[in-house]
Amino acid sequence: MLMVNHEYTFGEAEDLIKLVQIDLAQFARPFIYNPLIRVYQPDLVTRLVSGIPLASNDRGGMVNYGPYQDPNENYNDWPRAI
Repeated sequence: MLMVNHEYTFGEAEDLIKLVQIDLAQFARPFIYNPLIRVYQPDLVTRLVSGIPLASNDRGGMVNYGPYQDPNENYNDWPRAI
């Protein structure tokens, strides 16, 4: 099994899977940029199913837990698809 994780688009990953060049593509960062809309349903899934463009990271490399005033800052304060 070959799993990749290198900022592929969903279309690129789908094409590579169809060509049997990879078995699985991982999309970790988009899951952070497209937050949960309710328990166990990431906004990423809603965006993919609905054809809504993904939110992008305009915050640089600081997209993790950190010593912020607000513990949600840079983790789950991304805009939701509505």
